[in-house]
Amino acid sequence: MRHLVFLFTCLVFQMSVFSQNSNHIQGELLVQLKPGRNIRQTVANLSSFKGVPTKLAIQSNPSDLMRIWLLRFDHTAVQEREFLQHVRNLPEVEFAQFNHLISLRETTPDDPNFAAQWQWVNNGQGNGTVDADVDADLAWDITTGGTTADGREIVVCVVENANRNHPDLQGNLWFNTAETPGNGIDDDNNGYIDDYNGWNTATDNDNIPSASHGTQVSGMIGAKGNNGLFTTGINWDVKIMHVEFGGINEANVMEAYTYPLLQRRRYNQSGGTEGAFVVATNSSWGIDGGDPNDSPMWCAFYDTLGVEGVLSCGATANNNVNIDQVGDLPTGCTSEYMIAVTATDNKDVRTFSGYGTNSIDVGAPGGGIVTIGQNGGPSTTSGTSFATPLTAGIIALLYSAPCTNIGELAMADPAAAALQIRDALFGGVDIVPNLVDETKYGGRVNAFNSLNILLQNCGPCPKPYSVEVANILDVSADISWQSPDSSLMTNLRYRNVGSPDWVVVENATSPFSLIGLQGCTDYEFQLEEICASDSSGFANSVFFQTEGCCVAPTGLTITGITEETALFTWDPVFAANSYNINFTSDVGEVLTINTLTNGYIFNGLTPCGNYQVQVQTVCDTGLTEFTLPISFATLGCGACSDFSYCPSAGMSTQYE
Repeated sequence: MRHLVFLFTCLVFQMSVFSQNSNHIQGELLVQLKPGRNIRQTVANLSSFKGVPTKLAIQSNPSDLMRIWLLRFDHTAVQEREFLQHVRNLPEVEFAQFNHLISLRETTPDDPNFAAQWQWVNNGQGNGTVDADVDADLAWDITTGGTTADGREIVVCVVENANRNHPDLQGNLWFNTAETPGNGIDDDNNGYIDDYNGWNTATDNDNIPSASHGTQVSGMIGAKGNNGLFTTGINWDVKIMHVEFGGINEANVMEAYTYPLLQRRRYNQSGGTEGAFVVATNSSWGIDGGDPNDSPMWCAFYDTLGVEGVLSCGATANNNVNIDQVGDLPTGCTSEYMIAVTATDNKDVRTFSGYGTNSIDVGAPGGGIVTIGQNGGPSTTSGTSFATPLTAGIIALLYSAPCTNIGELAMADPAAAALQIRDALFGGVDIVPNLVDETKYGGRVNAFNSLNILLQNCGPCPKPYSVEVANILDVSADISWQSPDSSLMTNLRYRNVGSPDWVVVENATSPFSLIGLQGCTDYEFQLEEICASDSSGFANSVFFQTEGCCVAPTGLTITGITEETALFTWDPVFAANSYNINFTSDVGEVLTINTLTNGYIFNGLTPCGNYQVQVQTVCDTGLTEFTLPISFATLGCGACSDFSYCPSAGMSTQYE
């Protein structure tokens, strides 16, 4: 197991340093200082204790981020526990403790096929030294899921059917215990009769059919851990709600989402006595090439779920296409509560799945992963369908972090809690070169990193969260954030990346406008909360780049296609003076066109002709490279090519 503390066990060393029954290294203290305090001054002030020299010295700085120092003193000259208590009473000290001895305590389940599940822990599954897993073993040393720190039962809704009799799901299934099954009465008055096992929108009952795909999906979230059966999910303990949606059309989708929405809303309104604490939904399905502009209600549903505290995870297309250009549902929806996921393999590479820096948030293991099969296990499979429930499962795991603030915030402000969890998920990604220019956050999810982010923000004075940068121009940018308590004051500091000096703004109010910036420049900023008797310390830096760089256009689209015309548009570039278009005709002729706007209408085209276009930016400083070409065909080829047909509602995943 990685990142473990190794202890030297040389007998002579032990006899000279440790007492026979000591649980710590004698003469060593771990000290956490309050923000802005100087460890060297503290050490100087402690040079003697009760008139006796302590020989106190700095040994190391185990965590600069947490302001933790390891100090060494002469334990033969001063009484250890008296000295420790004295250090704890110093006004500049947050915490002080002995440097306790650690023994190896690996938290790995006894499930027989766990070793094959490379997505949790690297086990030499043909990937050499590539660290492609989500550090589940390290996360499980902190929590294995189940409930929030204040005792709320965490629920993930899988919008799909599954084998709820699978032996490796037993104990991790959600049941509506307020309902008496099969009595024909809506016992809990939620509008659903006999919804004990969840809900089937096609049959209007709680009959959840068994299916392979949904069983595999459920196993990624919560195949029961440490039960000696088959595999484990990212949560050893969790509650999985199932809602069968009866085929992909928008009415069914919204009907299906209504059930977890209602259950979470009832939970919020009743203070947790009714409904279910649903924290995430999982949708391992969608429409290839779907246009979010054509489905505003579908996309808006994620905002509605989010207001109640539910994050929604969507699997993007299993096609190597740019979702920003071709579209997708639901992963093209722009809701801040929708998390769009692509799939990576055991070499941390995205190969078969969709990408897009605007549409796709993160990657997650989904190529050749191991989970449970429909009636047993293990089952090896591939698809964004499985990267997505892994991500939804991490969301559930984050809610179980040992921090009471999370559950309290989830009841006081469900949407804010959801965004805090989302930010920890995104902030904890392992940056992966393959994903930097292909996803919004440039990496693959990491459960351990995200848990640590949450825990760093947990305490009497938590840091700001939901930090966003918007309206970025060449000389200004707007920063917004949320605070755990509206009465708190926030300090802001920012600088050019690489500059030694910060510009400090005290008592800043969200949103805050940074002005007087330089064009095409990288900036970073940090925020801290000022509480009644303490401060949170500055949070990790957030980076952004001002406009003004000469870059190639993005967001290339072809619309308005007829037999003779087509409209070519792209996102405007702030530094552009004009744009050059390379237009390749159906006979191979290349024509270069200059335009002052971010769009051009092609006229006089040939019916049923095939064309290619690409564009470059013209700036004061020169020209960019041309974008990759995109192709289109004019109408006039006949009904089979020209007409639009309804999407297939087939449920087979044979070729996924």
